[in-house]
Amino acid sequence: MELFERSRSVPSLAIVGTAKNVGKTTTMNWLIARFEAQGIRLGLTSVGRDGEDLDMVTDRPKPRITPPPGSLVATAHLSAKRSTARLKEVRSTPFRTAIGPVSIYEVLSLGTVEVAGPVSASDTRRLVAMLRELGAKQVIVDGAIDRRASASSDVAQGVILATGLALSADPAEVVERTAAHVHWLSLPTARFAVPEQAGALLSGGRFQAWPGRSLLALGDELACWLPDDTEALVLPGAFTEAMASGLLKRSASRSVGEMAIVVPDGTHVLMEPAVFERLEAAGMKVSVLRPIALIAVTLNPTSPLGASTDPALFLARMRARLGDVPVYDLVLEQECLKADS
Repeated sequence: MELFERSRSVPSLAIVGTAKNVGKTTTMNWLIARFEAQGIRLGLTSVGRDGEDLDMVTDRPKPRITPPPGSLVATAHLSAKRSTARLKEVRSTPFRTAIGPVSIYEVLSLGTVEVAGPVSASDTRRLVAMLRELGAKQVIVDGAIDRRASASSDVAQGVILATGLALSADPAEVVERTAAHVHWLSLPTARFAVPEQAGALLSGGRFQAWPGRSLLALGDELACWLPDDTEALVLPGAFTEAMASGLLKRSASRSVGEMAIVVPDGTHVLMEPAVFERLEAAGMKVSVLRPIALIAVTLNPTSPLGASTDPALFLARMRARLGDVPVYDLVLEQECLKADS
């Protein structure tokens, strides 16, 4: 099944990347063209900033976002002024970005659009709802840089993960690191109900709340605090490598049974893949409160720094590694279609 067919049944779609310059905007423009051909009115926004002439990090030229007339775009006022498409403001919003307030605009003429939206998942979710209220039949959210929080089920009903050699110049490493991201985005739903606050679910269904404040930099302290009869550690925010390291030390120093770790969704796992694998090998299985619908993975076999690999071989390797997850190289697909015509 083609990527468009998989995407059209999902009213709100987030495109996120394993790194910057892995092809998020290319994927977005590919979908925009196909939704336009079907006469489907689009709503567009971004978690952060995208669609500018030059990459704000590498200072290299970027693909431009060119939505068809009639589309709705949620972006900052300054970004609207920088767009070459003629835009009409149709609704102000209470949201702000680093470069100013955000409004929703209707695209009146063909041209490029710079999209800059709020960085929080909750604000983006509300923007998506507003775009749909104004008539967008399909909303696409472009995740900026490596903001995987835009893949949250709070933001969109489906996710496309873009990856490529900008993640690593070694294609084999890209395959393995992408497989880890796919695994995190596909984590199973927790088998029991838990409160959305940090703490430990104990045997017999008792819950003991974490007595401290932020857990972000804590690992050993959290592991030492956990009661021996903990059945599940509940984390309402990020699950960091410091936390994972503390839990691994705990499991090595005392005899503990299998323990579940519950996070809001897979975007909250923030650690090296090898550390996560050690956790699972130690009997600590991670599950989520809100599952994410991963639609597909798209590939970029090049990086802006000059690395490249054989596109067809790269595609075959990624498909073999990811199994049932659909994988596409949209540029290679277009080239194959041209060669066959």
